[in-house]
This record gives sequence, C-alpha cells and structure tokens, in this order.
Amino acid sequence: MTAPLARRALLQTGAVTAGLALTAIRAQPAAAAAPSVAPITGAIAGHMRLDPMRGATIRLTELGPDGGPVRTLAFVEVPLGALYADGVPRAGSAPLRALSRRAGDLAVRVAAASWGVAPDACRLSGRRITHEASGRMLPFGAWVDFA
Repeated sequence: MTAPLARRALLQTGAVTAGLALTAIRAQPAAAAAPSVAPITGAIAGHMRLDPMRGATIRLTELGPDGGPVRTLAFVEVPLGALYADGVPRAGSAPLRALSRRAGDLAVRVAAASWGVAPDACRLSGRRITHEASGRMLPFGAWVDFA
C-alpha cells in the first residue's frame, strides 16, 4: 500500500513544482519580423478555378525563363458569396469578372511585396504589373477553368 501513496505524492509534488516554475517564467516578446519575400524574376501566372455554385480558387505561380513553374506565390479560396454582388447567385451576375478582379489585385499585392513597395504604388495594366517610381515591371497572365 505504500507504493501508490509514494507515486501519488511524487505526482503531486511534481505538479506543484511545475506550477511554481511556470509562474516564475515570464514570456519574452518575440521580435516582430517582417515577412521576407524572395524577388520574383519571371512572369506571374494566375490560374483561377470557378464553380459558380460553390466558389473559386486563385493560384499565382512564378514562371521561369523557360515558361515552367518555379514556385507557388499565393493560393486563395474565394467563397461563393464574394463572387456575387449580394452574395447570392443570380442570372446576369458576373462571377468571372469578380474573380478576375480579385486575381489581379492579388497579383499586384504579391509583386509589391516582392519589390518591397506599397501595393497602391503598383498598377496592373493589360498584361503587366508596373511600379512606375522604380521602373520595375512583371508580366502577368491568367486563365480560368470552370468546374
């Protein structure tokens, strides 16, 4: 009968000791680190997948000089309600236009992060994302699949 008591006493002592140790430990605030984004050296390709009754996805990929994928830059799921003005699918709605606008905005934000500038300083025009102040430019192309 002494073994269970000894085990119980040991566990209780360990719990009290751990509790005291935890109260004495102060959390040190972590240094705020800015996310680092490797510079994009190729083109940005946007692949949109649209299911007008479920939602959509946007995947941005960096393409290398040979046109092959280098890395995924961003992947976003777009809820159904975000594709329609009032959140409900209706005849005459333009979910593809809304999805294309989101893909373009995402590409501009990714390019701006790569250049270390504010997204508002960048512009998507035609098939190019530009930062006029620095003269930087990235080609951008997008396509859509329908589910």
